[in-house]
Amino acid sequence: MNTKILAGLIFLLLALRAESQDYKFVYYLDKDLNSVSKQKAVIVGKAYEQGGSLLLNCFLKSTGKMIITAGIKDSALSALHGLFKTYHNDMTTESEGTYAENEMEGVWKYWDKSGYLTDSMIYRHGTRIAYGTYQYSFSKPTIMQLLANPMAIDILEWYNYSFTDSLKNTFTAKDVDVKDGNEKIRFQADFIGNRGLLKEFDSTGSVKTDSVFTREQKEAEFPGGQEGWVNFLRKNMKAGVAADNLAPAGKYKVILKFVVNKDGTLSDIIAENDPGYGTAAEGIRVLKLSPTWKPAILYGIYRRAYRRQPLTFVVEN
Repeated sequence: MNTKILAGLIFLLLALRAESQDYKFVYYLDKDLNSVSKQKAVIVGKAYEQGGSLLLNCFLKSTGKMIITAGIKDSALSALHGLFKTYHNDMTTESEGTYAENEMEGVWKYWDKSGYLTDSMIYRHGTRIAYGTYQYSFSKPTIMQLLANPMAIDILEWYNYSFTDSLKNTFTAKDVDVKDGNEKIRFQADFIGNRGLLKEFDSTGSVKTDSVFTREQKEAEFPGGQEGWVNFLRKNMKAGVAADNLAPAGKYKVILKFVVNKDGTLSDIIAENDPGYGTAAEGIRVLKLSPTWKPAILYGIYRRAYRRQPLTFVVEN
């Protein structure tokens, strides 16, 4: 069974179970969970006893959908205390954590609408002391993949994440390839302070680089920064190319994709779209005139970096 459907069914069962509880208190709340009159309420809260404390389920007044589950200290809503969960529109979990006397405590996690973990944080007395961020890349499924799984919309190609502990002054990052359901680590970095160990792996999983680098990271940058880049485009781009090719009045936006190599040169310059009237060709021509960039730096060493640049051509009446 599709995991998302299964998650939805589990939530439905939990919601039905919650509805079957004997609610002892009903509250009318605004969007910040403050008590208001019934007429001004955006949220309707219903609380019942569970394990010696109160559990509050919050529903949108307009739709009746459950959006929050929260432990509360007492019937006066004096403090959030215990479990706290929020939900996406499809009733899957959006966030989950714990409050202690109105302060976030322990592990808090956040998921996107596809069910992928995006953030993980650790709080102590309301202060975030450690946090992790996650990124994912997807591709369109092939015909064979769709036949194998008709519910597949996108196929996960790779993901990476990083985690920082401010108390211990540590940082961990990992980049993982996902192919045919198998995960292979491309690199892993572990730092204490600004010094750490970077391991790179080949296709067989063997370590090919095992060296100490700094934690320095920088995006690829045009010499002179963003201001220099804008001036370069303004000086070299033929802004009237669409009008010269008799384009109707309007805006024509081209998205250009390119690679900044380790030596700062540009390569693999392509237009992701082509509105016509010579706009895509003009964007590619201009990028080929670019001087050398400052390459991206990852953990103290130069890296190839992908960039995307939108260019807009305007034709007025």
